[in-house]
Amino acid sequence: MILFLILFSLGSDYTVFIISRINENRRSLGLRESINRGIASSGRTVSTLGIILAVSLGSLSAIPVPFLQQLGISFIISLLLDTFLIRTVYFPAMISALYRRQEN
Repeated sequence: MILFLILFSLGSDYTVFIISRINENRRSLGLRESINRGIASSGRTVSTLGIILAVSLGSLSAIPVPFLQQLGISFIISLLLDTFLIRTVYFPAMISALYRRQEN
């Protein structure tokens, strides 16, 4: 439950940042191009934040308490998956599908 709450709140921050970039570009470009540019322009920031969070929260795995070790390893795995898989592949596809559905 702890892991879910923390990752959900972090994901919301990333989402607001990425969506604002996409909306900025959407006014002058098409949907596909605005998603590409929005993800590309925010990609470095989101990736850097994801790595920093994975390292800092993953440092809990160095504490000799089994619960904190498990939580630290879970943070490392989930934050890196979120940063490099979900934000680069799944998130743009989801945004594209939602915008297309909204337009219809």
